[in-house]
Amino acid sequence: MYARNRTHAGLAIFTIVILAGSLGYYYSSASAQISSLKSDGRLVCTNVSNAYMTVLDIFSNTTAAMRQQINDDNSVIAALNSTRPSGYANMTATLQGEIAQDTSILNAISSATAPVDSVSKGVGGGLCAPFY
Repeated sequence: MYARNRTHAGLAIFTIVILAGSLGYYYSSASAQISSLKSDGRLVCTNVSNAYMTVLDIFSNTTAAMRQQINDDNSVIAALNSTRPSGYANMTATLQGEIAQDTSILNAISSATAPVDSVSKGVGGGLCAPFY
């Protein structure tokens, strides 16, 4: 009876050692995969962040040019109103329509970029934080 219990105890210990070894192996393998995924995520997030910053620069330049155009159109309207040449009413109406259209575009750009801009504040922060 004593030999039988010893055999069972030996098998139990052997089983525990094998389970512990396999759990260690799976943990090591999972850690390597997680590390690789984080590295890949950092790379993707950095690329997306860089592209986003390029798009923001384009939007910034576009909105600056449009604001200048609105200011120029307002100056032309003021000059037309002060001189009142023939057909000035049609010219001012056209310029006011362009100002309204430019203002609408500026508002659309501003509302499209504001939510994302508040979340993504450079590499390592914002949306990329989980990968660091």
